[in-house]
Amino acid sequence: MALEKRELADGWALQLPNDDTMLLSFARWTVDERRCCPFLTFVIEREPEPGALWVRITGPAEAKQVLAGFE
Repeated sequence: MALEKRELADGWALQLPNDDTMLLSFARWTVDERRCCPFLTFVIEREPEPGALWVRITGPAEAKQVLAGFE
């Protein structure tokens, strides 16, 4: 569902549709994801309308390998 994907040194940044449903869905997803991958950091950045919704998922060096499996 990502509109854009940017590789970061320690993870990925994803632009998602900027609506309340997507924001809440991503937040709920992080709750479950923390159970299996407690080493990941999640950042949600929501710009003022009509801006973007960006999420960053980062972690230690191994995190990029884990995140590659989400594709």
